[in-house]
Amino acid sequence: MKISGFKRAQGFTLIELLVVIAIIAILAGMLLPALSKAKLKAQATKTMNNARQVSLGSKLYTDDQDSRLTALAMDGLQLSLNHDPIMPTNGAAAGELRVYWTDFIFPYVKNYKVFEVPGISLGDGRNPPLTVGSKMGIGMNHPDLGIWLAANGNSVRDITISRPSETIIFGDAATIQQDYSPTVQPDAWLPTDARLGRWLFRTPSNTIYFDTVDKARIVNRWNGRANALFIDGHSEAMPAGKMGFQDPVTGVKIAQRDPRAMWDVF
Repeated sequence: MKISGFKRAQGFTLIELLVVIAIIAILAGMLLPALSKAKLKAQATKTMNNARQVSLGSKLYTDDQDSRLTALAMDGLQLSLNHDPIMPTNGAAAGELRVYWTDFIFPYVKNYKVFEVPGISLGDGRNPPLTVGSKMGIGMNHPDLGIWLAANGNSVRDITISRPSETIIFGDAATIQQDYSPTVQPDAWLPTDARLGRWLFRTPSNTIYFDTVDKARIVNRWNGRANALFIDGHSEAMPAGKMGFQDPVTGVKIAQRDPRAMWDVF
């Protein structure tokens, strides 16, 4: 009796292989944008969580300083920090320090990581930073809230702020490419380099610095939104165009103490 053997399985033809490869390529093309958005959202959430800790540290500092907000920076201090400085401490005179807001509130957060922003790696391109300064992308409001002071100067008191839930103190910050122009709305602002962050953002009341000299602004770093931290402690992800830098219709700069400005002290 003759037993017939199994037929040898045939391999894929070239056309079948090409079809499979094409299908995989199409699926990958469909999935990659979604994965990219998911990654960006995760980074935005991480940054927001870090910024909340920064905001809490700032609030604890303010409570210990008779309701006074941390200075943006203070020159002429004769003290020693009990931690490795986050920002440069070179002052105007030998033996004196220049201390930035980050180092004033560090004792309340005790974690260098909270100042870091994913994707930021080159500092602000102006002052060579120390420690985690090269990864900073969270900036403080200047000059309406964060004030550059001489030693023993007075900063803003939070009890003088009439609308704390509408007043931004910290936010995603970078140096933008564009000078001020009524034709360029805040949501169209582009960083000079996506790897560069700033430790401050300027408001329109900073006149020429806001316009052309040092264009440190809040930027939409996360899918058309920026993380913003408010005086009352809450946080929001919102477009820069809704923060009151410019009139959304005319493009005209919003004046200091304009009802639409989200850093108006009084």
